[in-house]
Amino acid sequence: MLRPRRSSILLAVACSVAAACWGRGPVPIRSIDPGATDTADLAPLSAALGDARVVLLATPGWSDGAATLAMTRLTLHLVRTRGFDVVLLPTGLWDGKLLDEALAGGLDWQVAAQLGLPRDLAINGQLGPLLEHIWLSHLDGPGVRVGGYDMVQNSPRTLRTWPREALDVLAEIDPHPMDRDARVSFLTVLERIEAAFDADDDDALASIWDELTTFSGLLEHHAPALARTLGPTATQLWRRSVDNVLLAFEHRLAARDLDEVLETLVPEHADRRRRMGELIAWHATEHHPRSRIVVWTLARHALARPGDARVLPDDTPMPGPTPGSVARAALGPDAIWSCAVFTPGDRVEQAIRPGRRVRMGPDRSLDAELDATQRRFVFQSLAGATGRRQSRLAGLDLVVAPGVTAEAAWGEQLDAVLWIGETFDASPRFGVPDGFQATLGAGWDEPIPASASRAPPAPQTPGQSPAQPPAQPPSQTPSQTPSQAPSP
Repeated sequence: MLRPRRSSILLAVACSVAAACWGRGPVPIRSIDPGATDTADLAPLSAALGDARVVLLATPGWSDGAATLAMTRLTLHLVRTRGFDVVLLPTGLWDGKLLDEALAGGLDWQVAAQLGLPRDLAINGQLGPLLEHIWLSHLDGPGVRVGGYDMVQNSPRTLRTWPREALDVLAEIDPHPMDRDARVSFLTVLERIEAAFDADDDDALASIWDELTTFSGLLEHHAPALARTLGPTATQLWRRSVDNVLLAFEHRLAARDLDEVLETLVPEHADRRRRMGELIAWHATEHHPRSRIVVWTLARHALARPGDARVLPDDTPMPGPTPGSVARAALGPDAIWSCAVFTPGDRVEQAIRPGRRVRMGPDRSLDAELDATQRRFVFQSLAGATGRRQSRLAGLDLVVAPGVTAEAAWGEQLDAVLWIGETFDASPRFGVPDGFQATLGAGWDEPIPASASRAPPAPQTPGQSPAQPPAQPPSQTPSQTPSQAPSP
């Protein structure tokens, strides 16, 4: 049986200097339950967002159930009450397109999740209420749209089917710019990418590179004709998708030639992080220029000024750029990029290092100061905050080593935090474990007595649970991990 853990989760909300930020002191929040009907407790956060067009919601990992639950509630609140109509999830650009088409076309959201999301999110039941809401939103007209912003293709389906779908796009040109033999060669070669890397086959890798660059050139040459048949937005999405495949392949070649990981501090190389930021900006300016957008991302990816943060205990700079810093540079530092949400998790992905717990920060850390408020859920504005504090906000202890934290003037990186005092592991079925209280009862805005347990005695199940857990791919079990790049 799942049981709640006492932990320190931060949900940090970053907004631009131009946006109106709420309050100065900590403000209690009643619920992180997506099914909570009374949203008055979120008024401070809504006021802090102002007229923001893009909001980042971030977490250090996707295995934290309480963090995902809180992010789901906040996203649904923004969609229902603030006019946000696009949600960008941490998946590949093309994966996001497939997920959007599946949900808009009426495919059950549990099946659609397997088609377009990396596996750690596809089996995260705490995300379920958001995907279900997006799915249902299309029944009455134009619904909430979904997208991805990673240059790496994340879902198993995309890795298998992208080459054939790419050829289908060129089939819009009459006559087809590739003859039959060229099409067969394209499919045959690209379906062997993983095998070529595993075998360290130089000839096969060279053939793959030739096929990709040839296809990219054809797409560029025929872009005007494709824009007339597919539309300019779909054509641009395809061109960026092909560029993503080339960039990802090029980096894998470079890492192989160097025989080492190019950056050991974080699993995503600088080119990938930069591309993520560029794609977020593209969504905001070209793909959905009139929409308000919520972006789910990782905490270390949303820092506004990564070079000003230090990694402890080595006292080295945080590697940059981040998707957040790149997108801010493209969109401007004003209200258009005014709010981001951060949730540092408290454990490593189970598939990587099962069972490790992360400790509370040192006494003078931002984490400890928030914990001292003795509130289970606390919203704290960081607008105008000065002074440097150590914190687990960036989630480096999850990807580098236990005890690794970041130090920064967090008011320059973020504008607020939402503190959640305990957590549980994400699971395929929506809900919370026995003893975890997602919605507080009477006296919810009062401090928790120092002698009281953070885990209430009564079981609690938030909202209305979806009927079934997300469907599992027939060839995988929860302990298996597909051969693919990690989710961004």
